[in-house]
Amino acid sequence: MNAMTDQPSCTFDPWELLGRCLGKPELAARVLQRFERQLAEDLLRLEAAIGVQDYATAGGLAHRIKGAAANVAAHGIHEQAGQLETVLRMRMDEQLSATWQSLLAERDRFEESVQSTSLLSLQAAR
Repeated sequence: MNAMTDQPSCTFDPWELLGRCLGKPELAARVLQRFERQLAEDLLRLEAAIGVQDYATAGGLAHRIKGAAANVAAHGIHEQAGQLETVLRMRMDEQLSATWQSLLAERDRFEESVQSTSLLSLQAAR
């Protein structure tokens, strides 16, 4: 457990994000907001691509989410998006629904973790 967020440390590491943003909480907050907006858009597009069985597009979107999540230290989303990418690229249809739901659940955990974390208080605690 992460003492600052009371969430599993694998979901989101605000310290790591703050470090990547040179210790600037305002920059980290902007990066995080941009990621959250893009994630919401990408998840809608991903769901639509899965719905029409456009697995090439869906796999590309899962890959994009995976990379963006790694950049903001959203480790759980990174892991789940990577699993979804594999399922899509290998056409493992029997695992698609469960893997998609796992990504959405991890997104929810990430959002809860972000809401309970103040980047400004993290910077002050250093």
